[in-house]
Amino acid sequence: TAGPEPGKPIAAVPLLVARLGDNERTLLEALPDTSMGRRLAVLLDDDRIVLSNQNDQGFVSPSGQWPAVPTAAAGVWNSRYQSGEITQENDMALRAEWLPLGRLAPGTYTLYALIPTGSTAQVLYALTADGKALEVAHTLSQRDHAGSWEIVGQYELLEEAAVGVQVTGVTNDNLNASPGETEWTIGADAVALLRHGD
Repeated sequence: TAGPEPGKPIAAVPLLVARLGDNERTLLEALPDTSMGRRLAVLLDDDRIVLSNQNDQGFVSPSGQWPAVPTAAAGVWNSRYQSGEITQENDMALRAEWLPLGRLAPGTYTLYALIPTGSTAQVLYALTADGKALEVAHTLSQRDHAGSWEIVGQYELLEEAAVGVQVTGVTNDNLNASPGETEWTIGADAVALLRHGD
């Protein structure tokens, strides 16, 4: 067989190679199946997350870490997720970023997020390609979708790229969305990108 064209990058679609427990199998089955014309391109768990908070220079790594929340509850990938708090008092923005795993080929992708039970924040999800946001972030109420996969949005990847995901919670956004509340929990568990077509 012919090899790749000289000088042309090769898109490697990551394969999910792992022993899945019953809970993880159930969670994968809850994603739309291939009869809908989509297949799992990549699944990123919270063990691939970098955490940061915002200051005058933008988002920087914090001195502390969001706590990992171990749980045996159903609906959580690998029995653990990350949880961060924003409050009216600290008036800040927190971000969790799932680092890319390999490179994805150009095409149309749908992003799903597994929202941990107990998450209450209104957040912004963004897809990044080689470190740059693809388009305007999608707003999602984690409170309304806690405990399940939720569709975040559809994205066009115009060229091969290392694709990551960001979720950001901002105090002011939550004050406007939830008058009378003073603290909110951002949950970060697994995210999945499903590729259309092929």
